[in-house]
Amino acid sequence: AELALAMILASRRRLRPFYWQVARGEWKKTVVHETVGSTVGIVGFGAVGKTLASLLKGFGCTVLAYDPQMKPDQASHLGVKLVSLDELLVKSDAISLHVPYNKQTHHLINANALRQMKPSAVVVNTSRGNVIDEDALCDALEQQIIAGAALDVYGQEPLSIHSRLLEQENVLLTPHIASQTEESLWRIYQMAIDIAADFFTGKPCPHLLTPVF
Repeated sequence: AELALAMILASRRRLRPFYWQVARGEWKKTVVHETVGSTVGIVGFGAVGKTLASLLKGFGCTVLAYDPQMKPDQASHLGVKLVSLDELLVKSDAISLHVPYNKQTHHLINANALRQMKPSAVVVNTSRGNVIDEDALCDALEQQIIAGAALDVYGQEPLSIHSRLLEQENVLLTPHIASQTEESLWRIYQMAIDIAADFFTGKPCPHLLTPVF
């Protein structure tokens, strides 16, 4: 959630393109967009999506969410409005993806979805690479259909040095490091211990996605 927020801020402020401008000796003061007070769409409203929503509230953002597994009242108490994917795409200034990868989410963000987005919007993916059609994304960036993107995950990892993504100045790329913090890794270890302890003591485990008992 923290990396997704950082990527939203960096993409909206065009930090990577500005870095390269300075590195090339250019000094352009391009007008960009703030995240404060903007509309952010969260696709997949699980634990990470909910945490991102709480962080965005500190920026005074209007938060929309799309998650077919949830009911409106499960989001409304967090100040988040559940909407259709189409509505989220059309209204959001930034879109952050937090869904598992399966048949339903394969290329969920495709050429048609990208065309629905605002020209000033950015898309962030810290979930799974194939949730986005990377070729369609590159087309959208090159044609300025959207303003930018930030990716921590890819359809094939490691990312090929011949990937079209590397040719895009307005895309921020990181090597699948969203969970690579000392704090996050410690929480993962602690959760594993808790799950094992619950199993051997016969307690219900709140962390199971698909209970088998």
